[in-house]
Amino acid sequence: MKTRTLTSGNFSANGNFSGYDASGERWFVHGRAMQTLGMSADADLKFPLFAIVTEREIQSRDENGELSDTMVIRKQATAVFKTIGELVGAVNADVALDIAIKADLEATVSKSGLSEASVKALLEATI
Repeated sequence: MKTRTLTSGNFSANGNFSGYDASGERWFVHGRAMQTLGMSADADLKFPLFAIVTEREIQSRDENGELSDTMVIRKQATAVFKTIGELVGAVNADVALDIAIKADLEATVSKSGLSEASVKALLEATI
């Protein structure tokens, strides 16, 4: 999973956001993602922002703004956060969930009265 710090940016006329990292790379952000942060206009922006990013293939638009058959790669944020802590929490959420599941399972199995060897074998088989 790739992450970036967005250090500047602006909203487009259609409400989407172009964020820029320290190297000047542009990252597209859907306007709805920014609205969830309470930001919908340039006056609302507070930097830095922290993003999980990816590259997606999308249809390009022609000179009239209509979708064309030409595909291009768009660098875009899949999630945006106000703090590093929120980003770290999101990135690590699946690992934290796995740890919590294992800990709960271990506690439940340990209370069952099985031998330590049986508990260990059961845990290894299920996780």
